[in-house]
Amino acid sequence: MPYQSADIFNQYALYSVLEQLGFYLPFPPWLSPIANDKLATLLYLRDAPVPPIPTVRIGTGRDVGKHLYEVALADLTYPAIVKPAGWCGGGGVNLARNAEDIRGLATLAQGGDTTLVVQPYLGDGTVDYRVYVIDGRPYPRVLRRTPEPGSPVSNASRGGIMDFPPTPPELVAATAYFAEKLPIPFYCIDFLFDGERFWFSELEPDGVIAPEFHDPQRALQRELTRARFAAYRDGHTRWLANGGAAPTLAHLSGMVTT
Repeated sequence: MPYQSADIFNQYALYSVLEQLGFYLPFPPWLSPIANDKLATLLYLRDAPVPPIPTVRIGTGRDVGKHLYEVALADLTYPAIVKPAGWCGGGGVNLARNAEDIRGLATLAQGGDTTLVVQPYLGDGTVDYRVYVIDGRPYPRVLRRTPEPGSPVSNASRGGIMDFPPTPPELVAATAYFAEKLPIPFYCIDFLFDGERFWFSELEPDGVIAPEFHDPQRALQRELTRARFAAYRDGHTRWLANGGAAPTLAHLSGMVTT
């Protein structure tokens, strides 16, 4: 959120220092801005086998009232989805039914220093599929989130219904591409299904492992969590085997004093 910007920068700087010192980071700093900004994500993964959702990014600075961004929206069809470029959990997602709606949302976003993205609305009942990728391989079960009737958002925090069917073969096949572009031990890839085809939506390097509420033992959630941290451990082991070495106290002391 905008009020967290200073903290985010401090964390980003800290992890950049740790990386330069030689620590193993399962989520490297270079990936953070790519994953956070939804358009940056789609541009980095533009040639994915599952096509990305067409996206226009609007910077809501001091000149937003001049509506210069509308040139980029000339081919937009309505209704359209308007949402923050970097928020999560379905927060701030709105359905714009005309250009005037977008103007109002952009003006509100300007007050919170929030960059927006605009995307075509795939229709009522669009279902979200979250694929958990562990050590480059998709987990056999996918998190499927179905929105409430009339809602443009399927997140559980916005009333979406969750279940865990087998991962669709099309998404299993696509995982090889993402694994090559994202050489990290764990991440989630979100896809939207409009009833006919899948669309690549966003990347979550620290995505939530949702609970299966029907199971009091939360067996699937526990298994996924164990697999996630085992992947971090195995990644560290490979890193050491390939020549990585954690800094010694003497090394750290030398770096600090110099």
